[in-house]
Amino acid sequence: MESAHFTDITLDVDGRPRSLRIDNRVTLLDLLREHLGVTAPKKGCDHGQCGSCTVLLDGRRATSCLAFAVAHDGAQVVTAAGLGDTDALHPVAAAFLEHDGSAPAIVNAVYHATGVRVRDLPVMCDALLTA
Repeated sequence: MESAHFTDITLDVDGRPRSLRIDNRVTLLDLLREHLGVTAPKKGCDHGQCGSCTVLLDGRRATSCLAFAVAHDGAQVVTAAGLGDTDALHPVAAAFLEHDGSAPAIVNAVYHATGVRVRDLPVMCDALLTA
C-alpha cells in the first residue's frame, strides 16, 4: 500500500533533467531543497507571501512552497541559480550582490511602485534596468 502515496516524476531543473520517486505530499520547494540539493529557492513564510521560494515554472513565476511537486511532472523549473550563463551572473543577481538586496523586497517594491505584477525575472530585469 505504501507505493500508492509515491509517484515517479521527471523535472528539468536549471537545465538538468531530474527523475525521482516522490511522496505525493511534497511541495516543489521541499523537492528542490531536500531531495535534489537545490538551495537557491529559500523557505521563508511557507504561505506564498514572502517570495523567497520563487522559481520560474514553465516560464512563469511561481511560489514553490505552494505547489505540489507531483502536479508538475515534466515541467521546466528555473531557480535563481539557473539564470544566465555559467560564466557570469544574471544582471539582477549581480545587482542584488552589489547592493545587498533581497529578491522578495525588490519584487514587492516593483509591484507596489508600479502596480504591475512581475511574471518572470527577465521582465523584472528589463524594467529595473530601464527605469
